[in-house]
Amino acid sequence: MNKLEHDNIIAFHPGYVIKDILEGEGMSQDELSKRLGTSAKTVSKLINGKIDLTREMAMKLSIVFDTSVTMWLNLNQDYLKKKIEIEKRISQKMQFKTVSQLDYNYWVRLGVVAVSNEVCMQIDELQRYFGVTDLNTMYDRNFLLKISDSAPISESQILHANAWIQTAMNFAKKANTEIFDYKGLKKKLTALRDMAMSDSREKWNQMKDLLSAHGIAFVLLPTLDHCPVETVVKWLSPDKVLFAMRDNLTNTGKFWTDFFNGIGYIMERRLTLTIATGMAIYGDKKVQAVKIKAEDFSKDFLIPRDDYRIFLESHSFDRRSVDAFAESLRIHPDIVTFRLQNDGVEIPYLTAI
Repeated sequence: MNKLEHDNIIAFHPGYVIKDILEGEGMSQDELSKRLGTSAKTVSKLINGKIDLTREMAMKLSIVFDTSVTMWLNLNQDYLKKKIEIEKRISQKMQFKTVSQLDYNYWVRLGVVAVSNEVCMQIDELQRYFGVTDLNTMYDRNFLLKISDSAPISESQILHANAWIQTAMNFAKKANTEIFDYKGLKKKLTALRDMAMSDSREKWNQMKDLLSAHGIAFVLLPTLDHCPVETVVKWLSPDKVLFAMRDNLTNTGKFWTDFFNGIGYIMERRLTLTIATGMAIYGDKKVQAVKIKAEDFSKDFLIPRDDYRIFLESHSFDRRSVDAFAESLRIHPDIVTFRLQNDGVEIPYLTAI
């Protein structure tokens, strides 16, 4: 097609001008091909906008039609520029629905995109930030996660899951970390567990520094509406791993449980697997096996199995008993409460509220 139109933009391929000249001079395409020293097929393709104008062809046209080479090159440059703009606008229109589903201000608040109420600019900003030429890529079940086709998850949840994970990846890539040190991390597990005696908000910076020193980029992100992911572990390289969590600092029990789940995933060192929690989306047996093993590690590391069994057998779950049990384990009482709730144990002081 030698003429493209979209909205108020019209792009004329040089072939459109060549056709006009031929009609004005009464010259056939066959004659032009002979004057140019090329095939009639090439001339036909050029006139119909099916091939680009080369510098060599521009020089030949300038000789045949007694024009400047610059004229043809400028015509071609103007066409290519407008063609790109038309393609961009068409692409943006196909992404309007996607950007309207995302809370653009979420990324504005993070300080990673420019403030704008213009949809087209929002699309440009998010494309740049997510590193994709089409925001609809974020609907792909196998983009940053491996989500089985049978998983009960909506398109909107997939979109927001990919957006949240990509955001975490971007923060992690900018984080300065040492080379991943498995042995060193293993030695620091007790120090990390000692932090679980405190409210999670008190230890955030200390945890971040400790993990960074062992090759882990620890990222806390605000909740993104419609995103089912709560934590994700993804290896960015053999030397650096992303560990991102939804900001649950106000829920101490859940925070520490999720935190040590993540540490368990990292200790498994499955470099090719991206492991996310918060939704049952995986059909991959390898991922499921790692998740089960890591969650068992988290449970037993925070609350040793035998101690927990004895506590359950006591059938005493009032506030004083829970606090005393937590103190004996040197962990925050909310961790015990969260574990009991997950196991379906009725807790009197919570039931009474």
